[in-house]
Amino acid sequence: MTSSTVPSAQLDVQSKAQVPSPTSALAEFCSGLTYSELPEPVVAAAKRILLDSLGCGLAGSTTELGEAVLVAYGNLAAAQGSAHLLGHDETTAAEVAALLNAFYVNALDYDESSLFGHPASSVVSSALAVGEERHVDGQGLLVAIIAGYEVSERVAASIWPSVGREAEVWGIGTHQTLGAAAAAARASGMPSLETAEVLGLAGVIASLPSARQWNWGERPLSWHKDSVAWAAFGGVQACRLRTAGFRGPRRVLEGTRSLWRMSASDQLREAELTDGLGSEWRILSSGIKPYSCCRWLHTTLDAVIDATRGRPLTSNEVASVEVVGVGVIEDFGFTDPHPANLVDAEFSINYAVSMALLAVQPGPEWYDPRRLANPDIGALSERVRFSSDSEFTRIYDEDRSRMPAKVRIELRSGDWLEGSAEHPSGGPQRPLSEMQLEEKFMRLAVPSLGRTGAADLAHAVSCLDQLSNLDALFPRQLGRTTRRKS
Repeated sequence: MTSSTVPSAQLDVQSKAQVPSPTSALAEFCSGLTYSELPEPVVAAAKRILLDSLGCGLAGSTTELGEAVLVAYGNLAAAQGSAHLLGHDETTAAEVAALLNAFYVNALDYDESSLFGHPASSVVSSALAVGEERHVDGQGLLVAIIAGYEVSERVAASIWPSVGREAEVWGIGTHQTLGAAAAAARASGMPSLETAEVLGLAGVIASLPSARQWNWGERPLSWHKDSVAWAAFGGVQACRLRTAGFRGPRRVLEGTRSLWRMSASDQLREAELTDGLGSEWRILSSGIKPYSCCRWLHTTLDAVIDATRGRPLTSNEVASVEVVGVGVIEDFGFTDPHPANLVDAEFSINYAVSMALLAVQPGPEWYDPRRLANPDIGALSERVRFSSDSEFTRIYDEDRSRMPAKVRIELRSGDWLEGSAEHPSGGPQRPLSEMQLEEKFMRLAVPSLGRTGAADLAHAVSCLDQLSNLDALFPRQLGRTTRRKS
């Protein structure tokens, strides 16, 4: 689907002429959406993303970042409530669970991704937390997740800046706050007018578009990452405020002073908000990651696997690695050969290529402190060289689903291995199979739940639309101590 960019001078006239407004149309869609009208592929995609998010969250809760989050928010986590924290048996308030779980889901950068960020981290965390609090059934949870996706992705597409402006300012926490709010409102059973005001409240409390402020070029990176956690928190808070009597803006998505301006974009594609609503499902455009690192690195890793045919190499076998890819990798400085911690490593093409060459299983294993400090891995990372290609960059700028990359590996034996990729594996063009998804989930969930517990959770997700409550999504943890309080 394509839509024309609306010049700012025409926005007010067009906004007033549209009845209902795009904001109210989205709100009416969310509040009226029912399970019976969902196509089977859309339900299947929601289940896949939920399963993946649960696995990523369970593993993410055990990371250094996950532990730090719990220290920071320990007092909040002690709040009374019925929403579970992933990786823990205790419950807390819905907004706190949404906040911490979003951190956990995104901690390894292994969570689902779209062209516009990581919707699942915010949307699923918000839907789960409010769903537990409101005692929704499995079908209700699926509807809330799908509604949140539609809002998150449509708002993102409508306010995304031009290529030139994107080089200066952009971020994903802004639009994902509205996605989380839509999921929370749907799980709460809010009518359309209230939902429109929830979206408005979410818009005015959303995170700044801060992707350019991660300490790029002066590592270590900031751990706020994509602000997905505050998006989840803000979405639930917007619902809380409206329930308590707060009134909110009802046209936050259209006009010259709306969200696109507040988010520092230079354009509004208003048609993206409603064109195909209810027939073109944005959740079908998301992908399940096969690698625990930034999506921009995935085609390079696919190219490594293509070159080696998946055969593990040792550090001593590799003389050099030449990587050619899109300019954004160079622009953001993803070329740190010695990442200091898991977040720096998630955004290092040198380190990710080293893990792929050594055939280390993605996930927590990549970020074991012993690996990060291993001198042989560090030496291998230093032998990875990246350069951008103008044609590859042009292709990416025109179609963000394409990230061309090629790899040339020189072995000490004198042999050369070459590989290439264009669409990242795990995306809509090259989706993970059900077996690959299940294998990924089990690797991530078994350490927390045991094999039987992880298998039971996977089964619960597969038959979620038959469940009368969400209890089966939160099995007891295996050998985890009570969470720490600050």
